[in-house]
Amino acid sequence: MKRKINQNYFEIYTWYDVFKIRKTLGEIEEYQNAHPLETDSLENFIRKQNDIINKLKTLK
Repeated sequence: MKRKINQNYFEIYTWYDVFKIRKTLGEIEEYQNAHPLETDSLENFIRKQNDIINKLKTLK
C-alpha cells in the first residue's frame, strides 16, 4: 500500500513538472521572439569567454 502511494506521489509530481515545463517553454519562446539574439552579440560573448579562459590559464 505504501509503495503504491509513493508511486502515485512520484507520478503526480512528474506530470506536474511536465506541465510546468510546457508552460515555461511558451514563455521562453515569447521572450525570444520579442528579443531576438543577434549573431554579433553571440560572437562577442564567445570572444569574451575565450579572453577570460586565456587569462585564467596564464594565472596558473
